[in-house]
Amino acid sequence: MKRISKILLGFALVALSMQVQALPLELEPPGDATTDINSNLGNLADINSAFGTSYSDVDLLWKSDETKGLLGSSYEWTDDGSIFGGYIDYVANTAAADCPTCFLIVKSGRKLPAQYLFDLGSWNGTDQIILSNFWKDNWDINDDGTLEDTPISHVEIWGGEYEVPEPGLIGLLAIGLLGMVAARRKKTV
Repeated sequence: MKRISKILLGFALVALSMQVQALPLELEPPGDATTDINSNLGNLADINSAFGTSYSDVDLLWKSDETKGLLGSSYEWTDDGSIFGGYIDYVANTAAADCPTCFLIVKSGRKLPAQYLFDLGSWNGTDQIILSNFWKDNWDINDDGTLEDTPISHVEIWGGEYEVPEPGLIGLLAIGLLGMVAARRKKTV
């Protein structure tokens, strides 16, 4: 019986150290809204005006090109190699966006539409966001055959709250197993 208890305890400890990984969030144009405004929309009033939205009580959580915002070190931007997209990855053990009031802006500023807006209400704040095919069909090619510039100027995550995520379901399962082991030990004593 002690061996089974040790096995269950070992499983519980391993489970506590794991994080549940869900499918990545994949975003492509056209998004939920667009604007032809090329300038940076640096505040909520300008964002609502440009996209026709009515967000309230949200702040800039993260911006890719300057790694700033309330969660400036919580996410990383990586170009996908095609230059028409990239990845936003959560940095483990840092605070994460706590949606449902979250949105993402993808900005070019050189092409129309200049910016895309995506509602991130279903995003859990830690899953990878994959962006692809932005401005792919209307980009200029230089005389030497190279692309004029990088289409995506920057991406921003806006939201109302943030938190350090818990291991979730696996953690609850592990705690339950530990409780069962403790109850079993108490019963045999």
